[in-house]
Amino acid sequence: MSGLIIRRWKLAVLRVSLDLSARPAVVRSRLDSYAGDREVTYWERSDALADFGLALSGETPRTVQVPHELERAVERSMLTELPAESALWLRLEPPYGYLGSAPWEALAERIHVPVLRVPDRLPVAASLGDTWRVTMVVSAPSRTGWGATHVSNFARALARSATMGEIEKFEIDVFPNLTVYQQLTGAADDLPYVRIHDPGEFVRQPRTRPAPNRVGGTRRIDSDDDPRLLWAEWITDRLGSRASSALHVAAQGLASDDRSMLTISVDPASPQTPHRAATADAYDVWSLADAIGASLVSIAAPEHERRDIGARMVADRLGQLRPGPTIFSSIELDPDCQALARIHSFLAMQRDNELPGDPSWFGYIQPESIQHALAQPLPAHHTNQAAPPLPSGPLPEGLSHPESYAPTAPLSESVSGSEVPRWVASSSRFIETRQANLSNAIDDGERRDGPDSAYDRGASEALADIQDLIQRHLGNA
Repeated sequence: MSGLIIRRWKLAVLRVSLDLSARPAVVRSRLDSYAGDREVTYWERSDALADFGLALSGETPRTVQVPHELERAVERSMLTELPAESALWLRLEPPYGYLGSAPWEALAERIHVPVLRVPDRLPVAASLGDTWRVTMVVSAPSRTGWGATHVSNFARALARSATMGEIEKFEIDVFPNLTVYQQLTGAADDLPYVRIHDPGEFVRQPRTRPAPNRVGGTRRIDSDDDPRLLWAEWITDRLGSRASSALHVAAQGLASDDRSMLTISVDPASPQTPHRAATADAYDVWSLADAIGASLVSIAAPEHERRDIGARMVADRLGQLRPGPTIFSSIELDPDCQALARIHSFLAMQRDNELPGDPSWFGYIQPESIQHALAQPLPAHHTNQAAPPLPSGPLPEGLSHPESYAPTAPLSESVSGSEVPRWVASSSRFIETRQANLSNAIDDGERRDGPDSAYDRGASEALADIQDLIQRHLGNA
């Protein structure tokens, strides 16, 4: 599907692949773009695994980097031969291992346009509602303070975006583990536009049947006390019937030789320590996002000492799996969350013609969802542009504070665009995933002249009609 996306939108693409058949193994890269309908290759090169900080053994590296010579090659071509491009798109050809955790986004400072990753999924996530509702999940270890600081800074950065007109209405529901909740208790009065949920208040209802072996896309659930189940039940219980526009998860990552994960408390109401922590992978995050109806998923990691390979790989894997945008943000490189709030606002409003870019984040974003900005080159001064100060205290005048959740409206009543039931949004996410799977099957079938491509195309069109009906019912068509 990525090939179809690249051809349809005539993207300037840096293709990167891991060639294990070469002796020794190398990383091959190629810069392509389009002259009219003709694809043009500007150069191809090979770099040693060691230049990326990788080894053929497959062991988890301490850090992954982009070789300086490769950076300079990209910079020369983008500034001299492709100066009109609004973005550079990275296509990582599977299997690419830990290359997904390399800081490709840092190229943005050299080429003055964003570096985005080509997704492998269509369609674009449907817009549901006119209020940007963020469900924020934060799990930080004991004796750390970055979790509470991140919550406050992200909330204030979104408020600043609202005062500048970059986003209209927003609400944030924060689900912290015990450590973060205790640190936020004193700050709650300064964040009146944020709901901070107490992990100690959730009382699980007695289960009438055993926990399901599998929940959505998650790994196997073996126990009613599975941490992923505890977090998911707490979050969905407190959100009630309301859908979320975005899921934002802030946690430290963990990478092993065969898996990448995020570390979380074994129970939201218990401390997280190095000796007492649970894990969640990309499928678990995907499952939670679909359950609450979120179209955007963003993952943030503190990265105080070095790049968090585990968290970066979770975000990279998630971006390849699901339709809808997926963002990774480095808290160390964006401490005031200005860049993170900017990309949230950009994707929420869908009308800003300036495509934001910053070396603190990378993202998988469907070109169709940002087509209004693809023809607009990013000003060269953007990454160094000073930002207005972040607001503090109560929400600025003219912005509404989130009300308490209202009782669920009967299904017979009409649903306004700003009050989207969670089941509607969750169903919409399911339809989008099915459409994505069918689109991939159609693309493969057309390349192979497969006999089932007509059936797949018909099924995809039927799902698109259902999605259109949902949009019309909600008044967003």
